[in-house]
Amino acid sequence: MFDDDMDMLLEGLQESINEINKLKEALDNFIPIRNDFIRSLYSRHSYSAMKLSDMTGLSRQMVHNLVKEEANNG
Repeated sequence: MFDDDMDMLLEGLQESINEINKLKEALDNFIPIRNDFIRSLYSRHSYSAMKLSDMTGLSRQMVHNLVKEEANNG
């Protein structure tokens, strides 16, 4: 009985770890895409850092860092 419970809990833990890893992969794929949109809106359309910050949940400083990063690499 105890072993069955432990096996079920270990299986559940492993399943949740697998799902978290899938989410991390999705984030790794979509964050650069989001950042490109932020950079384009800011630089090509003068969209304000404050609006981008409100929309994305990033700080204005982070928005400015993303744009600055592009300017330094571009």
